[in-house]
Amino acid sequence: MKAYLATYRVQLVREPSGLHKLDRKMTGPLEAVAVATEVTGFHNEAQEVGILLTVDAKSCVSSVYEVSRGSLESSVLHPREIFKIALLHNASGLILLHSHPSGDPTPSEGDVALTKRLVAAGELMGIPLLDHIIVNSECEFQSIREFVAEEQRQMMQPIGQTLHRPH
Repeated sequence: MKAYLATYRVQLVREPSGLHKLDRKMTGPLEAVAVATEVTGFHNEAQEVGILLTVDAKSCVSSVYEVSRGSLESSVLHPREIFKIALLHNASGLILLHSHPSGDPTPSEGDVALTKRLVAAGELMGIPLLDHIIVNSECEFQSIREFVAEEQRQMMQPIGQTLHRPH
């Protein structure tokens, strides 16, 4: 009896759009939020929406993908789906954004945990997660990279010293 092996071919096809110029260099979260909101308008949705920006070796946006659409309070994002897109697009780096329809861009424990998983996967695969940014409907945002760095600085302050975080 002969066994047959299925063969597959995956090909990325660039669709012509001409609507948005994506070759802006990403130097921080402000630029990433500007591109993602301009291209997708995801921040105005009534449910959480996840957007992935892939960047090239020059830190310019090379693509914008909607990677998840959830409910009012949650969205399912898995590293496997994120890095499948990164590999298919030959990404040099990734920026993940997602909306918080509640209006509060403060990262949840789940947001921070997902970020840590994506950072670890990115280190293993050689495709770094450059940032994970939470955006509300007013385009106010919180970079989890900056949020975690601030938390670590606060933990290391001398006893008795109080930090005041600007709002």
